[in-house]
Amino acid sequence: MKNLKLKTVLILLGIMINSSCTKLEFDPQNAQSADDMYDTKDDFKDVLNSAYDLFGNSMNGTVQNFNELLGDNLTDIQIAGSGLEYFAIYSRGTITFRTGDCFGLYQGILRVNTILEKLKTNMPGFTQTEMDEIEAECLFLRAWMHWEMVKLYAHPYGYTPDNSHPGIPLRLESAYKIELRSSVQKVYDQIIADLKIAESKLPGTNGNYANKWAAKGLLSKIYFQMHNYDQAFNYADEVIKQGGYTLSDSINRFKPGAESEIIFSIVSSLGNNKSGTFTGNYRSDQNPNPPFKISKEVIAKMFNDIFDKRKIMYSVQKANTPFEYWVTKKFNRDVFNIPLIHLTDLYLIRAESQVERGSKIDGYNDLMLIRNRSYGFGNRSFNPNTSGVSVRDSIRLERRLEMIGEGDWTQQLKRMGSQGENITIRGAAWNCPGMILQFPATFKTDGFIFNEEGGCN
Repeated sequence: MKNLKLKTVLILLGIMINSSCTKLEFDPQNAQSADDMYDTKDDFKDVLNSAYDLFGNSMNGTVQNFNELLGDNLTDIQIAGSGLEYFAIYSRGTITFRTGDCFGLYQGILRVNTILEKLKTNMPGFTQTEMDEIEAECLFLRAWMHWEMVKLYAHPYGYTPDNSHPGIPLRLESAYKIELRSSVQKVYDQIIADLKIAESKLPGTNGNYANKWAAKGLLSKIYFQMHNYDQAFNYADEVIKQGGYTLSDSINRFKPGAESEIIFSIVSSLGNNKSGTFTGNYRSDQNPNPPFKISKEVIAKMFNDIFDKRKIMYSVQKANTPFEYWVTKKFNRDVFNIPLIHLTDLYLIRAESQVERGSKIDGYNDLMLIRNRSYGFGNRSFNPNTSGVSVRDSIRLERRLEMIGEGDWTQQLKRMGSQGENITIRGAAWNCPGMILQFPATFKTDGFIFNEEGGCN
């Protein structure tokens, strides 16, 4: 009976979300009320698990791929024939026919909003601690899903001096109503507010689910994108020093051996494999001509150093011919977890934040922790008395090489551009119209502002 109840409520929630961007045209008169779906603790937990599952269905490589396609780590998308939508994103088109990732992340937001509302009226035997933890997990997910959307569909924080440029619709309740785009500042304010509550109420350990260290790590990542290097440093430093995680020796976080540094990941299993979007586009052992290929420009940066251990994760096909291309072995497994918050990222955040705050030597010391792993005895050490800009640029290079394919680098380029640096991406300005996705046509309603068209030509 419980499975039937869960199936019914998910169908009802699906009906609601499939109209969340337009108007509700179906009146589910005979559908079971969502009020009846929250009778027990297990009912709440089931819906929360389904929200995690939806989040995982978007962070299974889909969101990461959108970011990589906008950046400069990939090449040969058209030749590989990776599909109309992916090619449109790679070509930086601004047409409105695409669905993008609206319904996946917003559906997850709807589910956690429903839980948050039901917690206020229906508390089937929960202790206050249990209620706090469920609320915190919901806010953690809501903040993160809004953040992924605003990064893809809006220009970055800092694009305008007061961040008044259009962001995304904020959805903070389950009841249907048309939502126009909030400013980027308002979106980020809400994300931070949600995460501040989450970090205060989440436990220190929580199995495969969000804990307080995940919330703090996510806050560090977000503040870093906001150019708030003091807060980015503070949160990264706290997780590194107090979270109990250790930097792994593995050069590939997507294989066993890196678990000690993973703070939050999407868990995959044979019965619920979340890694398929990565393997479908990158895997090169079963398909020597995968849709996504690595740009020769970034390969050259890695192969420029004979000691870089990460080179073993890349190989060349049709070498020394006009058709030469490079592929990665990083995702060559049937099933793997997807690390989203990890110490490598936080060390690099702390390193660059320290340089931005004037602590060049401390940033250098963090950089060398990553280099010691990547280069071993061939560590590309340099004089720490070199300029702060040189240390900063070296930190950025390590970040790029560490996270190829993980959807990070494009947003870092936008961060650099929005703080005044001269950034071009595949020959186009970081802030050209095609560097953000266009909203689907289903968002069209009075007052809704679509993104500028014109691509990046």
